[in-house]
Amino acid sequence: MLMHKNITTIDKDIVNDILDTMANDVSKEIDFDCLVECLSSCGWAMVDLPPFDSRYKVNDIVDWAYHHCGGEFENFGVRFIFEDKKDATLFALKWL
Repeated sequence: MLMHKNITTIDKDIVNDILDTMANDVSKEIDFDCLVECLSSCGWAMVDLPPFDSRYKVNDIVDWAYHHCGGEFENFGVRFIFEDKKDATLFALKWL
């Protein structure tokens, strides 16, 4: 006979999975905020995009930046930071 988890155990597993995911997301955001502070102090330029509409996806925008920007860049969702201010300006003109 197969043994099944009871509903309470399954509910706890789901809650724990959700909490782990949320904690990881917050950790990544805090790490990016620290990176932004550090890079901004070195002259990098920040561009925050508004929430995406249905026409664009993050991968499309990152792919565009990879192919059109000469300097380094980093992003976390809709937040981008560029080594070269010209890249940031070009990016803002394209995506804002």
